[in-house]
Amino acid sequence: MASKRPFCDADFLCAVCHDVFDRPVVLLCGHSFCKDCIERYWSVNDSRQCPMCRQTSANTPSLNLALGNLCQAFLHHKRHLEELCEVHQEKRTLVCCDDEQLLCEICEQSEEHRNHTSRPVQEVVEEHKNFKDTLARVQCKPEDPEMTPGDLIDIPKYVGNFNHKVWQKIRRSIIYTPVVLDPNTANFHLTLSVDPTSVRNLNKSEVINEQSNNNIERFADCPCVLGYVGYSTGKHTWDVDVEENTSWMVGVAVESVQRRGTSGLPSGVWCIGLDGEVLSVTDPLESRVPLHGFVKPTVVRVNLDLSAGRLSFSDLLGQTVYHTFTHNFTEKVFPFFYTKCHFPLTILPKSFNKEI
Repeated sequence: MASKRPFCDADFLCAVCHDVFDRPVVLLCGHSFCKDCIERYWSVNDSRQCPMCRQTSANTPSLNLALGNLCQAFLHHKRHLEELCEVHQEKRTLVCCDDEQLLCEICEQSEEHRNHTSRPVQEVVEEHKNFKDTLARVQCKPEDPEMTPGDLIDIPKYVGNFNHKVWQKIRRSIIYTPVVLDPNTANFHLTLSVDPTSVRNLNKSEVINEQSNNNIERFADCPCVLGYVGYSTGKHTWDVDVEENTSWMVGVAVESVQRRGTSGLPSGVWCIGLDGEVLSVTDPLESRVPLHGFVKPTVVRVNLDLSAGRLSFSDLLGQTVYHTFTHNFTEKVFPFFYTKCHFPLTILPKSFNKEI
């Protein structure tokens, strides 16, 4: 008797949006898609063909209730696993304010965290939810304030100090991801995590929708994906875990980056990358330049300073700078990711350290 193939993340992903199925429907050919995805696809293409096999469906597709239930169970299981401590398999209910990490109760008592300040996760979450309301209240100014001479104080200074105290109280508890990926730009040979903060290249057997290239935002030939938000001004930093990946590039791309007609690196990209054991950098004007004398990175920090016209790549602590580009960016740029490896590139979370 043949053994059953275990489920993997790809089994729960819609071939159109590359996200976990939402209200999946099944076509006559047997393929399933999100209800909204297939309706949009048919509307754009003015046909009722299956995006995968091109078979025409004459009837309105039925909801795939079994698949929908499996997807809900999958998401619940995934969230449950993410809540567990990898070491002790206990639920992580605490935040270490010193190391800005989620902890289980056993971790809190360990030598590493014993003398640190920790707080319940729920308390931090509630405080973060209420922060904007609190800030709005302290910044609100009555239309007709009635104050006696003795009441007159330096309101901007007072409010500013109060804002600072409120922010200082919770700033070390806010964890966020500086860059999220845009599924609409992802090449069909790539798959994104549900977040989406991680990308990997699919094996040949996993590629399910190579022909649907109607979306002009999508990289049609090159295994690339962009960040969801582009930048025109300011300073921006994000860290990418590349430890297990053996064929990658990370950097920035201009909004007008070439998205079709090339299977190699598209024009309009400044990046650092690894191919096997060779670390190199590339920009739109020069061929790839190898970097010598560096240990293979495990995490690459991308530092973008648009005001100074500077893009640099370093290790996580900034102690080793691999390369710095100088360029006057005249159009919006987006975080850029390229991979030909089935091991993921993952954007690492950060703690919020911006002062008000």
